[in-house]
Amino acid sequence: MDFKLFKKAVSTLNWKLDYFEFCEQILGEKQKRELLVQSKYCLKKWQQWQILNTTLDAFNENTLERIISVYEQYLHQL
Repeated sequence: MDFKLFKKAVSTLNWKLDYFEFCEQILGEKQKRELLVQSKYCLKKWQQWQILNTTLDAFNENTLERIISVYEQYLHQL
């Protein structure tokens, strides 16, 4: 997985998508907007989406690459 692309995608889409677009386009929910407002599932995923964006933003690309590198080294030790 290309984490640079993933981080950029999350950041860009977080900026461009509102709650309804997120529910419709990312989660695939096809309900009326009035129902999406009441959806506990969509609200929970929207909140997690916000946390994901904030968390990814806290780490630069080099750190994310090192996380992957350390994980891959760990896998080879098993």
